Parts: sequence; C-alpha cells; structure tokens
Amino acid sequence: MLDLCTGTGTLLLLLQDKLGATGRVVGADFSHGMLTVAQGKTRNLQGISLVECDAASLPFAPESFDAVTCSHAFYELKGETQARALNEIVRVLKPNGSFLMMEHDVPANPIVRFLFYVRLASMGSIGAVKFLRQEEEVMRAHFGSVSKVLAPAGRSKVMICRKDVSRDGAGQHVLSQVGGNIEIR
Repeated sequence: MLDLCTGTGTLLLLLQDKLGATGRVVGADFSHGMLTVAQGKTRNLQGISLVECDAASLPFAPESFDAVTCSHAFYELKGETQARALNEIVRVLKPNGSFLMMEHDVPANPIVRFLFYVRLASMGSIGAVKFLRQEEEVMRAHFGSVSKVLAPAGRSKVMICRKDVSRDGAGQHVLSQVGGNIEIR
C-alpha cells in the first residue's frame, strides 16, 4: 500500500496495523522535514518504508501497489501537479487496485462553505475549488469505478476509486459500515 503525501506518517501506523505482519506500507512525501517526523514514529516498525519524492513523478514500477491512499492533501496539489499525480496513481496501481482519497467535504451551511472556500484560496488552492466541483467527473476519467462515502460525522468524505473494474460487476468493491468504521472488501 502507498500512502501518498504521507506528511508526518500518522496514517502509516493504522495502515500497517490493518495489513498485518506480512503487509507492506510505503509513505511518500516531498517534504524531508515531514518524513523525518514520520521516521521517528515508524522507526521500530517492520513493513513501513518512507520515500522522499514528488507525487507527480513517483519512483515506483508500474502496477506496484494494491492500494494508494491520500488523506487531506490531494486538494493542496496545484494545477498540472494534481493531474500528473492522478496519472501516476493509476500507473502504480495493480489492476483492480484502489485509490482512496480522504478530503473535507464541501460544507452544506452557506457561511461555513464560504469560509471553506476562503481557506482553500488562502492556501493558493483556487484550482482546488474547480476540482471540487468536478472531482467525480475527473476521477471517472481515470478510474473504472468511483464512489463517494461520507464520514459518519459528515465533515469528510472518502472517494473510492477502483482501477480497471470490469463492466460485468466482477471485482466491484463492497462497502459496509460497522459502527463508525467503513470497511472495503
């Protein structure tokens, strides 16, 4: 599993726990400082590797990963970097592999929604607003199957994108909600 834009590696611990002793998780980020913090968190854990790289130019062979995750960082990729990152994600995923992108959902409350857009603009992510309006369409251009699941609290969403899903339904992912957890099988 690849955790793209892993930052300080918080998600790596959960992913490795879910994959078990034989699973392998790679955390990738362009920030040396963030990866240094992640290394401190994961130093004594087997099955976790850290790679300093650009999301738009991944140093991995084609079809290297069963799954790619990106948590609360994809909208921060700007312009062409975001488009190239999507192409790279598809390239490194195995057939029927999944890309799980967790991001904040657009708030329903008009005032909170306005502040949400102001926050994106203040980060220099004007393109993120455009992407938000077209994200399902953009994802469908890259993946065979795309679905959106809202987090139980309703503030975040997970876009579940499956590569090369056959049209007859074989290989479709199954979602189930158990308590506050969403399981993908």
